[in-house]
Amino acid sequence: APSVALTATPPLAAWALCKSNMPADVTQVKTPSLKQGFLETSNVNIVNEMTDMIMAQRVFEGTQKAIHVYDQMADKLINVVGSTKG
Repeated sequence: APSVALTATPPLAAWALCKSNMPADVTQVKTPSLKQGFLETSNVNIVNEMTDMIMAQRVFEGTQKAIHVYDQMADKLINVVGSTKG
């Protein structure tokens, strides 16, 4: 069978989930093999992932609070400072 080279860019979901600060860990294997009945171990460090998720959640909450404060300031500017009554 003829070999086919894929040169298309992967869909957004495939590369958007990759961490930009984590280089790909590629290992060259001379003779790859597949073994039935063996369990594959996870390549995810759960402690690092939980820490990253907590940090992302805190950044999100901080940004959300800043947007809320900005919204309150804009409301005060429009309704109190900009009022022509009084």
